[in-house]
Amino acid sequence: MKYIFNKVSNKNFQPMKIIGLQYWSVIFIFFVSGFSAFAQDDEEAPPPPKVDEKTEIEVIPKFKPSIRGYFKLPNGLANNAFKKAFNGVSNVEVSYVSPFLKNFFAGIGVQHGYFDINRYSFIEVSNGKMQSFMGVGEAGYQKYLNSKWYYMVSLRMGYGVVAIKSDNSVAAGVKTPQKAMLFNEALAGIYLHGNDRMSYGLVMSYQMYHFEFNPSWVSRTSFSGLTDADYKGFSQTLTIGFGFTCILGKSVD
Repeated sequence: MKYIFNKVSNKNFQPMKIIGLQYWSVIFIFFVSGFSAFAQDDEEAPPPPKVDEKTEIEVIPKFKPSIRGYFKLPNGLANNAFKKAFNGVSNVEVSYVSPFLKNFFAGIGVQHGYFDINRYSFIEVSNGKMQSFMGVGEAGYQKYLNSKWYYMVSLRMGYGVVAIKSDNSVAAGVKTPQKAMLFNEALAGIYLHGNDRMSYGLVMSYQMYHFEFNPSWVSRTSFSGLTDADYKGFSQTLTIGFGFTCILGKSVD
């Protein structure tokens, strides 16, 4: 797809034309690999848990400003037309988070979602793709279970653009439909420290894009087998994947 940000106007909001965003997943994986290699200690095995010499109690790491990344696979939940129309390919994100109370944190990041049209469900559309590009803010809670394991939950809100390109729109000479919108997400994850700086985990989230998918997005007036009720409601996904956290400085002083 050939998107990157265009000029914004009140009458015609066309803020993006992204070039080659289908390759973001590969770029993200290389980024994670390089970041992890940079952050690793010289020892091959992680150090043993730190113990306070006076009390002989295991020292719990401290949360500090961090870089976080996620790679998740999205699966459509609603509206019904959106659920049937798209197969989730990837949802990737890089964000910066910082604690502001003992176990609470706030963060900002950028997120990209990528979906393919399910051509077997909609024979009227032979090929198409949906992409989202969001700026995201979050507030969350994280807590250590012991010196190695911790969990986190966060509520997130973003704003950005969804664009859907299809063969139908191209054939009709229609410019790729785009829409600026709000985005909400509830995220949870559990992490294991690999060393003092890096931790890796499993994450799951519920996402809501504030738009209703309908045939007009792909230059159609209707889809066979669907009614108007199938187009009602915001488009929603469930994502499952993995994440990493790189603490900016060592987690234990």
